[in-house]
Amino acid sequence: MKIVIAGSGRLGSKLAATLARQGHHMAVIDIEPQAFERLPKDLVESGQVVVVTGDAASADAMEEAGIRQAVLFIAATDQDALNGLASLKAKLVYRVKQVVCTVRDEDLHRLYEAAGITSVNPASLAAERVLGSFLVEDVEIAPARAQGG
Repeated sequence: MKIVIAGSGRLGSKLAATLARQGHHMAVIDIEPQAFERLPKDLVESGQVVVVTGDAASADAMEEAGIRQAVLFIAATDQDALNGLASLKAKLVYRVKQVVCTVRDEDLHRLYEAAGITSVNPASLAAERVLGSFLVEDVEIAPARAQGG
């Protein structure tokens, strides 16, 4: 399956490496060439992960990444506006079947969901994971004591 990821930061590079190792054909777009250093060299050298230097929302970069053959597009840059624009373009212009957009601004979730884009907030997911790692009922909280005297 062809998957295109916008952003080669911690999240994007981890997703690309994991999906490539599962046998998917990956393309990663990032404006900063040094961001690709986070990707495993063996996956890039073998062609399993193709890197494209450019603006993730530009037609040139998206086309070079193979957006027309992609069945999944993931926007994982650290910029909500760029993620949103790239995701809307992937969904509405290139008709990518499944589009996922990382977004920190809760108000934008409704907009992207209305356009048929799955939106996720990485910070919320991390908080849920941390809270889910222990049972709140099992944590004893001592009552607050009055200050002063």
